[in-house]
Amino acid sequence: ASYIGISCKDVSAEISQMYGMPTGVFVSEVTENGPAQQAGILPNDIITSLDGTKISSTEELTGQLEYYAAGETVEVVIQRAEGGQYKEQTISVTLGNKKDMES
Repeated sequence: ASYIGISCKDVSAEISQMYGMPTGVFVSEVTENGPAQQAGILPNDIITSLDGTKISSTEELTGQLEYYAAGETVEVVIQRAEGGQYKEQTISVTLGNKKDMES
């Protein structure tokens, strides 16, 4: 099983509207030395797509990751707040192996 190395929360349509955030998965924490951190994903980024599939919940992200093996590289589209506006970036993340995760 592969993992990306983040803790996250859903950005629902309601939250998106209230706070002007893109709908997706809000990265609350990035695992130290994990795949996401090594690729340059930061806390507060919002993941909106994984390898061309729109991501709007943690469940969807987890579900998509099940199709990939550790060591595979996926294109992750994030929205990053810069000066009060979200800017889209695409980041290549090489997925880690779940069993290598530090507990």
